[in-house]
Formats: sequence, C-alpha cells, structure tokens
Amino acid sequence: MSHLSKTLILLSLLFTFSCKKIEEKPVSDSRPTINSFRVALSPYVKDQSINFFLENSWYAYDEGNHIIWPNFRVYVLRIDSKYYKFQVVDYYDEVSRPGNFTIRVQPEGEESYLLDFKAEGCGNVYTNPSYKECIKNPETNVYSYIDLNSKTIEKLSAKEAKNNAEWDIAFNGTDIKLNSGKDGLGSVRAANLYLYGGFFSGDKINFQRIAEESFGSRGIRFFNQNFDYRKAAFSIPEGQNRAIFENDWFSQNRSTNFFEAKSENWWIVRGSEANTYSKINIKEISEQEIGEHIESRITLGLFNQSEGQNEFGSEETWELPTFSTAKRLIKVCLDLNKKEVVPCGSNKADLRLSMSNKSKRRWRINVFSGAVGPLSKSEMQNWIRGN
Repeated sequence: MSHLSKTLILLSLLFTFSCKKIEEKPVSDSRPTINSFRVALSPYVKDQSINFFLENSWYAYDEGNHIIWPNFRVYVLRIDSKYYKFQVVDYYDEVSRPGNFTIRVQPEGEESYLLDFKAEGCGNVYTNPSYKECIKNPETNVYSYIDLNSKTIEKLSAKEAKNNAEWDIAFNGTDIKLNSGKDGLGSVRAANLYLYGGFFSGDKINFQRIAEESFGSRGIRFFNQNFDYRKAAFSIPEGQNRAIFENDWFSQNRSTNFFEAKSENWWIVRGSEANTYSKINIKEISEQEIGEHIESRITLGLFNQSEGQNEFGSEETWELPTFSTAKRLIKVCLDLNKKEVVPCGSNKADLRLSMSNKSKRRWRINVFSGAVGPLSKSEMQNWIRGN
C-alpha cells in the first residue's frame, strides 16, 4: 500500500475504535517482550496429517471492518536440504485491493528479499459472497505458484501443478498450499517459528496493535530473530498420514515387482523409553521368489542414543527377520535401541512395521513417539544428539 493509503486506513480504524468505545484492558508494564509466543514445539512429529496453514494461519480477520490483517507469523520451509524463512507482510495493493501479496523470504545464509505478486483467486469466505461457486470453477479458482529459488511466479491449473516439481509454495486468496503430499510431486515441509504475543489481549485479537505494525515496520523485528531451523516441528504434508512415509523409504521395481530401499533418506526417531533416540534408514531390501511367494530381508542402518548417553553412538546395522508373502498380514514392533522385536503393546516399541500381502503388497511404518525426517545423510550427521 502507499503511505497515504495506509495513513487514511489507520486513521479510519482508530476513529472506528474510538466511536465504538473499545477500551483495551491494561497490561502490566506495557507490551509483551519480543520473546512472547516464540514457538518451541518438539521437532518429533507423530503420524498425523494436517492442513498446516489452516492450523497456523498467517492472518487475522477483522470482521467489524472486513479487513484481512497479516499477523506477521514467521515460518520456515524445508525444501530438500535447503531452508527458507518466510513471512506474509501485506495482502493489499496501494488502492486496497485484496489478493496482492508481499512476502518476505530469506534463504538460509543469504540476505532476505521481498516478493510482490497477485493471487486474488477466490478471495475468502468472509469477503467474497460467491466464494463457494468460485472455488468450484477451475477458471477462477487458480493459485499463483512460486519457485523460491528462481523467484519466479506463474499461474497453473491444479492438474499442471500436481505434475510439476519446480514450484514450492502457492497462494490463492487467503489459502496457501505446498508442493508435497496430495498437492504436488515435491517434498516441501513447513514449520511454525514465531507469533508475537502482543497481538493478543487475553483470548482476543488486538487489531489496533496489528494495524500499527502493518503501517510501521511490518514485522521485520520478528523476522530477524535467530531460529534453529533444524529443531523446528515440520508438519507431515497433507495426504500423508505417517512420519516415515512409504514413498520415502522404498520403491517398487516395475520389471521384477520387488521392493527396493531408498537408502539415501534418514529419520531421527524418538524412542518410547525415556531419553532414547535412533537415527535410522532402510539400508537394504533384498527379495527373492521362493515358489509362489516372495521372501523379503530388510536391513536397517542405525545410530543409537541410549538412556544416560549424551550423543549418538557409532553406526550399527540390524537385519530384521525374514518376511514372506505366504503370510497375508504381518505386524512386528521394533525396539531400535535394543535391536529386538517386541510385543506391540510393550512400552519398549519404537516402530511398527506392517505388511499386507493380499492382492497387492502394501508396507507401512508407524512411529509411536514421533520422528524427524526424511533427512539427507549430511543433515542426519548434523544431529549429534536426539534431545
């Protein structure tokens, strides 16, 4: 927005607050410090898929004045092995038209930059009376897709985006989606880093303070704090319900129909027993036909941190028991630190490996206490300890 437009809106907003005689409850001293509402979630995520930006919204809606206010929440995206901090700083252009974004982006180790683009889409249910009809029409319900590395923006249909691995994040009105899970071929993950506590008075949003920040520094002081990206709680992409997802740890050879390990990917698994952690990858899957059935041997790569230890030990391998499709349903639970198969009801079980051998073979891994990943080998090596 232009400075004049912002000034007029701020004056109008302050006048509105005055006319309504809204009195803010006094806060001891003045405002919360900048450290208020620093997000400190565990990086170990469990088997739960969420709509990340619905759960961690970038805006607050002022219903009385029909204004979408950026709340200057700070996020980080993990794209393969790269990290991008970002923040939405504006939603309107100089004449107050919605869907005109400015986002602040900082690739790790580089200078930050501002990116301006249009992503009106269908707006939102609050301000567009035809919102429901709009989102059903592929001609109007169009996202703006951004490649953060090249800083390019393009409009794509949903089908085009689904088969395109180049874009990272997309905007459509107040909606945001990532290139991963059900929305794309990529592996983009998002985490919430920070939300300023001074924008809240008790359980209510303080729109006056948000307005002052919007017409002032636009959240730069929040953005410029130091964060540990590698210990952020990166959400599981929509459409994936497991922290260790099948497409990340094995693939199927089309010519042989045998499963093959994706040994380049690693996870940090929090153990079910107190203060135990394991770095794990699927090192090898070896399969052969025995009569009418397939026998599978799975070898894990492990670095374990047992209770009482301050860091991970040296690399170990563990060859699991042989599995055969002669058995239609297999469920085994694993204690990674002890390298033992344990009852699934045991408090020592860290992972559950399930195999269905009916008309189509299906494998899956479930975590009991959470995992971080998938990580590259170099990212895994940066984890000296699990806690």
